[in-house]
Amino acid sequence: MPLQIPDNYQEGSSAIHGLDPRVKVAAVVMFVLTVNLVPEGDWFTFSIFWFGVWAVIRAAGIPVLDVVKRSAVALPFVLAAIVIPFTVPGRALFALPVLGWEVTQPGFIRFLSILLRFGMAVQMAVLLTRVTRFPDVIWALRGLGLPPALVTMISLMYRYFFVIGDEA
Repeated sequence: MPLQIPDNYQEGSSAIHGLDPRVKVAAVVMFVLTVNLVPEGDWFTFSIFWFGVWAVIRAAGIPVLDVVKRSAVALPFVLAAIVIPFTVPGRALFALPVLGWEVTQPGFIRFLSILLRFGMAVQMAVLLTRVTRFPDVIWALRGLGLPPALVTMISLMYRYFFVIGDEA
């Protein structure tokens, strides 16, 4: 029996679904780059971007809860940033009683900013996979001029995640 590679694509007739895959991939990359240029602690700008993410999700006709659930898979990667509130110098907000570590205000703001950026980037990536078939994403990456070796690696990595999962 041939290996069936699951695709997160969800059929739809929205304007988002109908866009050229190159436009979708480029828009997601530009969005992620732009969000990462927002200064730490600029909560108003973060809220505008977050509203934009949710508006695009709604416009695509994808259930918001579905995107949130699929995004939760990436939460363990946030653990890499969990030390930031303790290591950035600044005015202490509070201390952890058992360890005596101090959470600083600049560290806490930096951590929340990273968490928001990460969350929005992951949700846009999830949305991209929900409105674009994986072969179309690969075609778009080639069309946007990514090095062929990189596109091939991404394609093989995607395929072999499922092969390894089946073997496990």
